[in-house]
Amino acid sequence: MDALSHLSQLPRELGAFLWRQKSRLLLLLPITLLCMLWLTPVGDLRGWLLTSILPRSLPPQWSVDFAKLSLHPGFPLAVRLSELDLIAPQLPRIKVGRVTYSPSLLQSALNKLPLGHLNVEDVFGAQAEVSLKMREKLDVEGSLNSLPLAQVIRDFSPYPIPLEGQLNASLKGSIDPKSFIPLINADLTSSPITMGSTTVSGFTLPQLKFSSLTGKLNFDGQKLTLTDVSLGSDQDGLNSKINGDVTLSPGRFALNLSMSLRISNTMMAELERGKVTSALTLIDSCKRPTATGRVYNFRIRFAGFPSLPECTGG
Repeated sequence: MDALSHLSQLPRELGAFLWRQKSRLLLLLPITLLCMLWLTPVGDLRGWLLTSILPRSLPPQWSVDFAKLSLHPGFPLAVRLSELDLIAPQLPRIKVGRVTYSPSLLQSALNKLPLGHLNVEDVFGAQAEVSLKMREKLDVEGSLNSLPLAQVIRDFSPYPIPLEGQLNASLKGSIDPKSFIPLINADLTSSPITMGSTTVSGFTLPQLKFSSLTGKLNFDGQKLTLTDVSLGSDQDGLNSKINGDVTLSPGRFALNLSMSLRISNTMMAELERGKVTSALTLIDSCKRPTATGRVYNFRIRFAGFPSLPECTGG
């Protein structure tokens, strides 16, 4: 009977013991998972990432490959991918030097997505950090630092625009994990920007210097909205402010942009020497003279075919 009495008390005593050791057990679980990941052959882990994890975490028709994979101990364990190639529809191939991923193990396991913190090095020569968390949607928060505009234009633009300067952005938003429709807000800042003298279609633009680029962007998967995007300031020979939106949905491109363009008298003289002022005749009726130069306020619309600029107040 005593033996049976002790046996009946065993589940209660075991439960009490586990409760007293709960802090150690909570620590043991992630350590066990990390050890399992650490002991996994790197080749198997690379194949698992390429075939199972990355395809689920990328938009449809996107693909990624990488040359090297390494594991770095820490809490949590970090996975580092080097020499990445990202291929996306209608975009040139994007090369990334290195991505270090520190996973949120519990959230990743529950949501079957690689959630956690990403540190991206050498994407167009810039650095980026992204934090991914799952709530109702995939929450995204991050930053982009020192993006060289010259390299971006060289990789994306068909025109050799001699633009120098670095762009910074802070990002916050969410992505629907089922449709991959993003809702992203970005605040832009930059270092001083210089565009070297260049000749386009017979017009010679003088060297242009802008003290900064600032503004806000919002992207909802189809429409890019620009709010107070300012290139330069009143101290520059030429500056502009843009508000409006650009539709980028598949099979459709449209824009509706309101622009304010200020040109100083000194800059107007340089534009006249380069025969650039003839291009301003389309918006000449929108001109408002000032003590130091002139201001043009106008709207540009495009929906399948271009329309002439419309003058606006201001």
